[in-house]
Amino acid sequence: MAQHAIERSTEFDAFLQTLCGLPAAAATACDAWTVHDLVAHLAGCFEEVNRHLDAYLAHAPLMDTRGFAEREAEFVKLPHQDLLDSLNGHEADFRDKLASVLDREPNATMRWTGRQMRASSFLTHLRSECALHRWDMAGDDATSTELLGQYELLEHAVSAIGAKPMTARGLTGETPSSWHGRVASPGHPDLLVDVDGGGTPALSLVPSAGEPDIVADQAARLLMCWGRTPQPATRLVIGADRVAADRVRQLLAGY
Repeated sequence: MAQHAIERSTEFDAFLQTLCGLPAAAATACDAWTVHDLVAHLAGCFEEVNRHLDAYLAHAPLMDTRGFAEREAEFVKLPHQDLLDSLNGHEADFRDKLASVLDREPNATMRWTGRQMRASSFLTHLRSECALHRWDMAGDDATSTELLGQYELLEHAVSAIGAKPMTARGLTGETPSSWHGRVASPGHPDLLVDVDGGGTPALSLVPSAGEPDIVADQAARLLMCWGRTPQPATRLVIGADRVAADRVRQLLAGY
């Protein structure tokens, strides 16, 4: 038995429970995605991580990560029940493969979407995927508040994913340079959004200081980081600098 035996996550269980009874063709909060498309996306995420773990175990780590369209194509074509079965299989494989990697090298790192990722971080990465995309189906219920309110999911987004992908849709040629905004969540460090003179964005978590541009509960703040609008929208409280708040919300538009 693997020393690092990994249990199925609460987030994955919650995702599966939310799927129960939903039509495959039901709309979601992701633009143009049905429930079936969303499940195909998640199955593709698990399979792609598994490809990297397999390659690492074979001493031939992958240098490139497939894009969403390529990794999801085979799953979208599946009948819905077959897709659900495939998702469950890839999730179980992920836990087994990751345990094998961590048994061999607890601090293993590998290439993932153009950056280095610690293998252990894939646990948080896929927990975050499940929690976020569950919200895309269920919206702002008590489970979403609990799961998305985990500060470690925001830490992962900032430190392991970073500003480049999280601002990919929001960063345009019209984005002003040399500005910063601060998003506070009571009881946690502030999220600092900084754009330098060259228009390059950066995200960091810093001690609370000064007047924030937006105040939100932790779950609402994470949703905003991924380009979602929490409901009710009054969970976001705008500070005195309306321009900075608007810039932050425009920039954080997700993938």
